Amino acid sequence: MAPSPCPLWHCESWQCVHILSGHLDCVRSCRFSWDSRRLATGDDNGEIRLWSVKDGSLLKICSRDGKDGMDSLHGGWVTDLHFSSDNSLLVSTGGYIKWWDVEKGEALQTFYPSGTALKRIHVSVRLFHLRHHRQHRHPLHPKEGGVTL
Repeated sequence: MAPSPCPLWHCESWQCVHILSGHLDCVRSCRFSWDSRRLATGDDNGEIRLWSVKDGSLLKICSRDGKDGMDSLHGGWVTDLHFSSDNSLLVSTGGYIKWWDVEKGEALQTFYPSGTALKRIHVSVRLFHLRHHRQHRHPLHPKEGGVTL
């Protein structure tokens, strides 16, 4: 496979400010963090990369190490990405839902929904606020907000 560069464009000048290189497959999903400092990209191989918007440098490749390590890839392409409101977590979808620690690039949790592959996800802002107040409860507990599929 040939590398698949991902250009990053300035929204006012329409100038290419960075070429993000490293993905080996087509990048089909991307999401800016709420503070606009990071960009998450996901490709057809299920790989997720985190980039610096300021200089275009690669910050992390979400890895197979850590919890749920054997299931880090989505069994196909990454279809959607969302950062938490404090930018500390990333939620990704594909064949299943994954919850990532942004600083470490490690998978924290994997959810296996029934049915076909997920295309889009909406993550409640309330969900992430409650996570910080209730550290011992599961972050996707249905009574605390949740994920809309």
